[in-house]
Amino acid sequence: MSVNFEGLKVIETGSGPAYLYTAGGDEYILSVSLMEFQNTIDKGSRAIKLQVYFKPPFVGKMDLGETSGNLTEGVKVSFENSGLTAGWVSAFVRNNQVIQAWKFSAFGKEMEGEAPITSL
Repeated sequence: MSVNFEGLKVIETGSGPAYLYTAGGDEYILSVSLMEFQNTIDKGSRAIKLQVYFKPPFVGKMDLGETSGNLTEGVKVSFENSGLTAGWVSAFVRNNQVIQAWKFSAFGKEMEGEAPITSL
């Protein structure tokens, strides 16, 4: 199965590069290390659905959690998976930008950072 993405952007963060894919008008996928954060955003109402996945080699995509809410208040998913990964991911608005923030460990490596994913 192939997926056509409108765009790909590499964002340098304090914990290495993050890769932002725009998958259609309201879907934004941010990949950081072995993690994938899928954001579905309604810019008019500022509603968001945030899904968090762990993608270790040879295992496949593991669902770590999801939440829905309003970007003005912010949303957050906390997770832990059998010692392989633990942490949190959030999304919120700052200066009319949707910001994705994270702090997690994967296989003992700590990752922390934030990146803008779209403007409102």
